[in-house]
Amino acid sequence: MRWRFWRWFCEGEVEPDSPATEALAATLECFGRYAFDLPDQRAREIQSRFQKLAQQARDGQVQGIPERVCEHRRAEQAFVAQSLNDLRELTWQLISGMARILQEDGEGDRAVRQQIQKIAESPPTEVQVLKQALTALTQMLEERERRHKQTLQQMQSQMGQLLQELEQARKESHIDPLTGLYNRRALEHHLQSTVELNRLFGYSAALILIDIDDFKRLNDTWGHTTGDEVLKAVAEVLVRVCKRKGDFVARYGGEEFAIVLRETTLKEAKAITQKILDAVRREVFQLPDGNLLTITVSAGVSVLQEMEEARAWLERTDQLLYAAKRAGKNQLQAA
Repeated sequence: MRWRFWRWFCEGEVEPDSPATEALAATLECFGRYAFDLPDQRAREIQSRFQKLAQQARDGQVQGIPERVCEHRRAEQAFVAQSLNDLRELTWQLISGMARILQEDGEGDRAVRQQIQKIAESPPTEVQVLKQALTALTQMLEERERRHKQTLQQMQSQMGQLLQELEQARKESHIDPLTGLYNRRALEHHLQSTVELNRLFGYSAALILIDIDDFKRLNDTWGHTTGDEVLKAVAEVLVRVCKRKGDFVARYGGEEFAIVLRETTLKEAKAITQKILDAVRREVFQLPDGNLLTITVSAGVSVLQEMEEARAWLERTDQLLYAAKRAGKNQLQAA
């Protein structure tokens, strides 16, 4: 077995469409699916590159793939290491600034005590000495205030930059790079907060799960580039239909999407879902051979029940989606 793997990766002697090449292709697709932006590469470019490598693997042409994967992982490692170094540098600047303030305060306190002692020890008749000491004391306090203000402004600027970078990282960790929708992690957080709001205030909420019909066959027939275009088009339809301020749209995984509608009844959710089904049917795609392609989606729709947990709500809606699939697709099932 080890010898066969060595031949696969080093000599390129593989059989197209074998279990091993399919496993390798699936692994490469996974690399691309969860790609993130690098300084000189966008996530979508990386995803497209790994999809091409996956197709190359399926065709039995594995030579060069390990080198390409290692090169990409090195780039990711360098990016993460640099990001961590930047974070450490900002943190160190903050600590250094605070330490500098404390040190300056200590030195300033000694000088202030000296002037106060000078005033206390001077005879009342030494007016000029008292005047000089009070002037020096006033200048010291004004200089301390100026230094503090300048240092605090620098620290505030550095902290602002750090918070912006952390907020950007947080947003990117919740966004699907292909469609620009929220990802599964963000969906789980939103579902939980929706359940908590329901228990506190009794707000109604609806969940819609949508799956593109026959997507695997579409991918296998027309390739992942066409599949990606279909995913992005469906995502645009969802955002176009679910445009209220509180509507939440996410890519749940693969060709499946999730929509959370707060303060929405089952009747209203079913009407919105039907609009989505109708809008998707109207989408037309140009295929590589010049032909046109239309697609359909199936959907499961439910409202949150009293004291229902987020996971149970999601699983129940998922069962409704599968019921729509079993009933012939291109339809919705609701409860």
